[in-house]
Amino acid sequence: MTKADTNKGFTGTGKPMCATRKSKGIFFILLRGVILSVLFLLFLSGLLGRAEDLMISSPPLLVKVFRIQYQNIDDVYLLICPQLSDRGSIFIKPSDKTIRVRDSEPVINRIENIIKNFDQPPETIVVRFQLVRGFEGEAEAAKPGPDKFGDGNRIAENSRITFPRGFENLTRWKRLEKLGEIEIRGSEGRKSNPVFFPGTPFRVEIVVGQVNKAEGLIELDRIILEKKTLDKKGDIAYEPVISTSEIVYANKLRIFGATQSEESRKALFLAMQGRIL
Repeated sequence: MTKADTNKGFTGTGKPMCATRKSKGIFFILLRGVILSVLFLLFLSGLLGRAEDLMISSPPLLVKVFRIQYQNIDDVYLLICPQLSDRGSIFIKPSDKTIRVRDSEPVINRIENIIKNFDQPPETIVVRFQLVRGFEGEAEAAKPGPDKFGDGNRIAENSRITFPRGFENLTRWKRLEKLGEIEIRGSEGRKSNPVFFPGTPFRVEIVVGQVNKAEGLIELDRIILEKKTLDKKGDIAYEPVISTSEIVYANKLRIFGATQSEESRKALFLAMQGRIL
């Protein structure tokens, strides 16, 4: 081997060149690892700091159970859901009418006030109905009747419902006869039992909606006047005469009318007045 061959691949110090490059590569890898570790620790420290700040700034979550006494639990749920924060949750148990709310103290306090104001006993109303038959024309008006529309604004002395003065002059029905008078008691959000006018085949039932006592408003979701008849098989059936809904002011008179056809010479009028107890 020549001298040139024996010195090939060596530096002036006599160390192999490949060994020097390898040690430098390991050094840079270790240095990069140290730098990345430091950067990761700094990043992690920042995240922990922000989480700590978030925990300090966010109030703790509380849990409270509300028992619903009067109102529908689904209505209460829909009412309070929009009040929840992003961290809040609601669990309802319809079997015992309870609502479990988990949220911050300010939110729970606000929900408690809403439930307290909403979950009130339903308002009770009394509606007095009078059923009147009207006859068309002067000839019919001349016929005597036990409850003839005498003074122009009242039917019979024992009637509690006052018709508007001159009613017979404003309509084609010149004589009015009272068939009966009843009183129905109802509660907010409930359907009443049907009540018959004594001695007649007619009955009335109502479905009470919302009642605003402060403004004296009564919402009747349904007012139904029916006539008891027999069907083709001879079974008892009820034929609808008047079916409507109405928002009325307490102690104000409302009158509904019905005829069998436009040419009919007779009509039925259902007069009503409601009051809030």
